[in-house]
Amino acid sequence: MKGKTLFAATLLLAGSLLGACGSKSAETAAPPAPAAKAAAAVYECPMRCAGSTSAKPGTCPVCGMKLEKKS
Repeated sequence: MKGKTLFAATLLLAGSLLGACGSKSAETAAPPAPAAKAAAAVYECPMRCAGSTSAKPGTCPVCGMKLEKKS
């Protein structure tokens, strides 16, 4: 009985290893979606004031500083 269990465990381990070899590598994986590159710009207060983020340039509504584009 012990021999059958060891044999089954060995087959399961070998199958797992062989199955992992068939997975796609990072080189053959699909490139990132173009939408990720075209993300909208975000502007933020350099003082990180609450509620200071904006989709367009301007001034911080809290402290009045010029918003900076986040990279």
